[in-house]
Amino acid sequence: MGIIRLLLALAVLFEHAFLTFGPNSFVGLSFMSGEIAVQSFYIISGFYISYILNEKYIGVNNSYKLFLTNRLLRLFPIYWFVLALTIAASLFYCFYTNFEHLGYFELYVDFFKKMDISSLIYLLFTNLFIIGQDTILFLGLNTETGNLFFTQNFKHTNPQLYQFMAIPQAWTISIELLFYILAPFILKRNYKIILILIL
Repeated sequence: MGIIRLLLALAVLFEHAFLTFGPNSFVGLSFMSGEIAVQSFYIISGFYISYILNEKYIGVNNSYKLFLTNRLLRLFPIYWFVLALTIAASLFYCFYTNFEHLGYFELYVDFFKKMDISSLIYLLFTNLFIIGQDTILFLGLNTETGNLFFTQNFKHTNPQLYQFMAIPQAWTISIELLFYILAPFILKRNYKIILILIL
């Protein structure tokens, strides 16, 4: 299952490269639709995590805590490392261009006065702790009030909130974290309860 998940992750990577570099570049190789690859990745991950919870953590003291800490230790150090690299690259770009271009910080500077404190804290929190990045795709920024609001299509908002994310693709990790938090409580439940949850 690990190899299949790796291939699906590569398919998503190549899809992003295809959109960035175009179809005529080697980096722009495309295996399959990125959307299908992401959905397939999550389906397989669901079976994989269910298997791990049933096999590895059965009968272990504090199994929920152990499961969560193991998952978080796999995700957060790598995420924070990439986040630090992104911030460092933006700072370098700022100094290199004599602050004519601010890289990742540009939108924060442009919209700082048009954001209320709760919106700013929410965006900074999601950048630092990942949780909530998936909701960014359902929100917009009202530049008159400074508040965040729900939108039917984030592409119709200006600015688009995902552009405030240092690592925009991490919205998928936010969903993964929520799954890790909920899965141990759902997995061993009666099928009737699971059906009610699905409904």
